[in-house]
Amino acid sequence: MRLKKMKTLRPTLRLVLATILVGVLFASALGQHRSLYKVTNKDNRIGFIDKLGKIVIDFDRLPAEAVVGIFSEGFAPICFLGRIANQCGYIDETGKIAIPARFRLIGEFSEGLAWFREEEVVGFMDQSGKPVFKLPESFSIGFRGGLAAVRTQEGWGFIDKRGRFISTKRYESVENFSEGLAAVAEKIGTKAKYGFINETGEVVIPLRFDPRLGPHSQPMNLGRFTEGLAAARIGNVYGYIDYKGNVVIAPRFRDAAEFSEGLASVTTIDGQNGYIDKTGVFVIKLTTGGGGQFNEGLATFSVEIAGRTKMGYIDRTGKTIIEPKFDMAYDFIDGIAEVYFIEKLTAATGPTIQTVHGYIDKEGRFVWRNQ
Repeated sequence: MRLKKMKTLRPTLRLVLATILVGVLFASALGQHRSLYKVTNKDNRIGFIDKLGKIVIDFDRLPAEAVVGIFSEGFAPICFLGRIANQCGYIDETGKIAIPARFRLIGEFSEGLAWFREEEVVGFMDQSGKPVFKLPESFSIGFRGGLAAVRTQEGWGFIDKRGRFISTKRYESVENFSEGLAAVAEKIGTKAKYGFINETGEVVIPLRFDPRLGPHSQPMNLGRFTEGLAAARIGNVYGYIDYKGNVVIAPRFRDAAEFSEGLASVTTIDGQNGYIDKTGVFVIKLTTGGGGQFNEGLATFSVEIAGRTKMGYIDRTGKTIIEPKFDMAYDFIDGIAEVYFIEKLTAATGPTIQTVHGYIDKEGRFVWRNQ
């Protein structure tokens, strides 16, 4: 499919395609381990550091005009955006072009394969850049657990690593497989319902849940099973179900996230934010703001300070470990976390502000910062 034909796809899919081009889409879903971390300098040049903050790919190593994604399985997407067509390939962990930039669109590597579009050819390539199989008109965000969600003109389905669809059924919206099950949704608007299928495509939890609706009334945020439970929306509230679809934590939450490290972030109908355990009991109650998912023993949380939302980190007891001073903060991956904040400076010409991008360790100390 040429780029000019993208108008035949839904607007949300066009957004997905545009996002994956810069190599950031579903980064968290591709696995939590990362060997190199993307950084930029004051001239907005891109480089990469290791988790100790040492520059591995220096800022003058990569072309200034290139758009570079993050590393996954030893490769990072690199794209040169042209007026007529994009040219995309991959660099290795030395910054060298490992797969030539001959593709129109690409995804990140997951489970040894990456989705690509080269002229009219669509499919998955291996880490040598060789096509493993081709697909009909389609788009995919990559493999998880041996299966990949694929969008065709008829809707979403799943393929195995030979490129074969596990069933002929297509859905309006899907989530990736997790713990052997995947959420799938039919229809749009108020008629939309979702449930779960197994790895053979069989519906094992009937489509009876009520998805949130996104742009164009499409189902979104269907949820995934983690640690044996999945958040499920019944009417306008969330509860949690087991693998058989039994409700094990009663639906009483306005919002409910996945379980991680035994806890899940929730918001009750009356606005109480915090974390519950697998019995549905509040373990941590947050006085203000909300909390993120626990990873490596810490989770982000947000509070309002002087009219601005700031983020910090708490441990599994709810104790503040890193004070909320960041404008944006992400999960810890292999001991460091990416953060952003606005810093006010005094210059000869008067006060100025700058955006600081950096990585911190679990003590809140900067491993690297761009200013």
